[in-house]
Amino acid sequence: MGLGADDRLSRWAGRAGMLAVVQVVAGITYATSLQPGFDQFHQVVSELDESGTRSAGALELYALLPFALLLAGFAVGLRRSLRAGSALGPLLLAGGGAAIAISGLFACDPGCPIPPVSGPGFIHSALAVAGLAAAGAAPLVLAPAMAADERWRPY
Repeated sequence: MGLGADDRLSRWAGRAGMLAVVQVVAGITYATSLQPGFDQFHQVVSELDESGTRSAGALELYALLPFALLLAGFAVGLRRSLRAGSALGPLLLAGGGAAIAISGLFACDPGCPIPPVSGPGFIHSALAVAGLAAAGAAPLVLAPAMAADERWRPY
């Protein structure tokens, strides 16, 4: 017996969610390799996106954009697989990924100071913080719907 369309979508979406994590780590690792001396323990990832660095384009192309697309695919499948609850949780996931990817289009000021000193630096920081906050809030919003669905309750 074959899988139905909803089952195939759920499996694809689940794989997209898992791949998003692996892919963003691999993309950031690659961008880091293009920035000699970059220290992931003492610097923020946004510094890889500073204007004029070799790593700026690589971070966007190999980490942020694919991450946003994969996270959006996961969010769509998650929304379709949850029988109860609102669309807010999946929207927070997809919107958070999109905000993080768009933040990469605006260069971080050198050293990514807080507060930012330029317009693009401010936009970069605001979108990155908003995206991380949205993606971080999504599990809290999703938890009640998952608890109400017998397929998701174990998770």
